[in-house]
Amino acid sequence: MKRFLVLFFLASILLFGANRAIIVFDASGSMWGQIGGKAKIDIAKNALQDVVKNWNSNTELGLMVYGHRKKGDCNDIESVVPVGNDTKSAILKKVATILPKGKTPISRSLKLAAKELKFTEDKATIILISDGKETCDLDPCNTAKELKKQGIDFVTHVIGFNVDKSTDKQLACIANATGGEYFSAKNAKELNSAIKSVVKKVEKPKIVKLKNNLEITAHEEGGKPVKAYHRLYLDEKFVKSCRSYVDNSCKRSLKAGVYTIKSEYNKFKVINKVELKENKLTKLNVIFKRTGVVEFSASESKDSKWIRARGWIYKVVDGAVSESNLGSAHTQKTEPTKVRLPAGKYVWKGSYNHFKKEVPFEIKPGETTKVHIIMGQTGIVEISASESKGGKWISCYGWIYPVIDGEVGESNVGTAYPQKDKPRRVRLPAGKYMWKGRYNSFEKEVPFEIKPGETTKVHIIMGQTGIAKFSASDGSTGKWIRDYGWVYPVVDGEIGESNVGSAYPRKDSERSLRLPVGKYVWKVKFGDFEKIVPFEVKHGKVTKVHTVFNTFIINSKCPSSGSVHYEIYASSGQLVYSKDLRCGKSLKVALDKGDYTLEAKFKNILQKAKFSVKDGSGKLDIEFKEVLNKDELIKADMPKQNEPSPKPKVKEKAQDSANSLQINKKENSLVIKGKDKRNGNSVSVKIGNGGIEIEGISKEEQEKMKKSLEMIKQMGQMLNNKN
Repeated sequence: MKRFLVLFFLASILLFGANRAIIVFDASGSMWGQIGGKAKIDIAKNALQDVVKNWNSNTELGLMVYGHRKKGDCNDIESVVPVGNDTKSAILKKVATILPKGKTPISRSLKLAAKELKFTEDKATIILISDGKETCDLDPCNTAKELKKQGIDFVTHVIGFNVDKSTDKQLACIANATGGEYFSAKNAKELNSAIKSVVKKVEKPKIVKLKNNLEITAHEEGGKPVKAYHRLYLDEKFVKSCRSYVDNSCKRSLKAGVYTIKSEYNKFKVINKVELKENKLTKLNVIFKRTGVVEFSASESKDSKWIRARGWIYKVVDGAVSESNLGSAHTQKTEPTKVRLPAGKYVWKGSYNHFKKEVPFEIKPGETTKVHIIMGQTGIVEISASESKGGKWISCYGWIYPVIDGEVGESNVGTAYPQKDKPRRVRLPAGKYMWKGRYNSFEKEVPFEIKPGETTKVHIIMGQTGIAKFSASDGSTGKWIRDYGWVYPVVDGEIGESNVGSAYPRKDSERSLRLPVGKYVWKVKFGDFEKIVPFEVKHGKVTKVHTVFNTFIINSKCPSSGSVHYEIYASSGQLVYSKDLRCGKSLKVALDKGDYTLEAKFKNILQKAKFSVKDGSGKLDIEFKEVLNKDELIKADMPKQNEPSPKPKVKEKAQDSANSLQINKKENSLVIKGKDKRNGNSVSVKIGNGGIEIEGISKEEQEKMKKSLEMIKQMGQMLNNKN
């Protein structure tokens, strides 16, 4: 099998101190194999000599060889030239004398080189040239990964020399695991070219910034690693968060500054401040107080099977139980519920069914406390219902009430609605109970008892029912209508005061209502009119209730605007409808078939009419005409009797005890005499062609009165001119 041709470990300090390197030379037996007619050992020596002759003297160099002294010895590893300055001559002499003999202990060589170069302090680059696989230990790729996990900071560049695909894959794994590069060389020329490329990477290392400059781990007091949650703040502003795990730290890349780190583990909270610098790793180990574990389980009775119970944990401080819980601790049937808590005293508060429990316990550092809760014995009730014995099951409403000392409790302990396809199962504490339920208009109360660990079956006979389907139509159009309707029971021939449900007719479908067997009436409205429709519900049957509203239209015509008062009487004399409506607006009424009388009054005009309602619709037109008194018309058309003829020269007088009026038609004058109420003086006013003469009052008052009378006179003349 092909072995390593040359194994170079060139380790250099990239960021701190002087460069250092070590060459580990492979002198295993496979080195005697040939490529192009030349032994691989000779190709390796020539390549190595070229590298050493041109080595940069600023980098310390050493040589390690394995497989050169014994056959089959996996520990045949020797540091022939220790790492130091001016070692090129010594290395060249040793290389010239090496003869391949033994095995290929790659993993052990990696570990020994790490120890010699002190990788934990210095960063290193590894160059690995190989033509085969590990022959002593496990996969060297895993060894490289383990060294990285231990904090050894190194990069491995790997050259595969004339290897198969399987070996290619293994060697590439070593490079990838350490952040290096992989090269494939098929002959001596490609080998020399690959080695030179890798040496350039060692001699001229790139200054690479650290990927992360903060690493956080968390431990309990005493050194136990724990999982914790961390929130990072800069200048009191939240920046990032992360979690650290038992086997994995929290790593973050942040800008330089002083950070506040708030860490949480269990119910512990710790605050730290750290200063971060760019390209410098800062490690923070958060220390929490010690904790313990509590394991919860529960059962109904001692040694019975475990149950699921809901519970929460409360802290006890100075003997007092805190108001806020620290989290849930619900018990399970299969395994205990484990909770890690800080050392101290606590109380578990939980519930199971209608039982409630409080259990105190204490957490001791590093110990496990087992808490088992006895909740109380229960049983199961299975509730079902039907209309009649042996009938199909039904769905209905129901509630369960506890019975204590023979008295039914006011508050129920839960619902228990029976179903059509399965009984309603309810778990309850052992004891006596009452089921109260309803189905349609039926109400039932059924007592039962729960025994520990047993199942009690309760079947309720609710009562027989049927279905009524309601619809209504307008007789004038035949179309179904949508309106209001209610169902009332009929007991001993009397309609009950309270309805048992609504049954509103629809335009597109029947309204279904399940009712107990018996007689009922349906009160349904259409506009202002209500009909009462009797019907009967039979067990298991569907009763269709349909009614037709026969409409009748009354049109009115009046001599003037106003309202008409309508009254409609049945043939029995009963008033069945009355309404006031503006004249000219059609009155639409819905009436049962039969004969009716209409009385309509407009102001003082009364109209009466008889009409009949049949299937469908009908119409009646009424007209109000104004009626005049004949005697008044005749009297208004005759001349007036005993009217005196006019006498032009006779003075007409109209007076009372205080005032008088004289009219002289010949002189065309008017004289008004009277007394002033203020002082009792006589006053005389004469109006004629000569003007206005006033006696008995002062001149000022005369002038005022003359002006007023003159205005009246002028207005009179104006009116005469118009006529």
